[in-house]
Amino acid sequence: MATIGDKYLLGSGRSDQDRLRAISAIHDGRTRELLRKAGFISGHRFVEFGCGLGYVTRWAASEGAHATGIDLNEDHLAVATELAPLDLRTLDLARTRA
Repeated sequence: MATIGDKYLLGSGRSDQDRLRAISAIHDGRTRELLRKAGFISGHRFVEFGCGLGYVTRWAASEGAHATGIDLNEDHLAVATELAPLDLRTLDLARTRA
């Protein structure tokens, strides 16, 4: 049974990761601005569901939040972990079950 949003789910291939990178390049600046307007500050806890490659989650951690990124796709989480600087100690990346 198909539901709204089923076509949005991304696979694990290189083209899907490139698509996530393009989406991040387009939207991350606005996302950060929105989070700041909503009261985001250093020291907050931040959870991103469907974090993909973790761009916003890593940004939140770099700004001093204890940030958790959650995604269904283990391959995306592996890339997110590779992209995270080693000194980003306030970052957690986790897989959730469908």
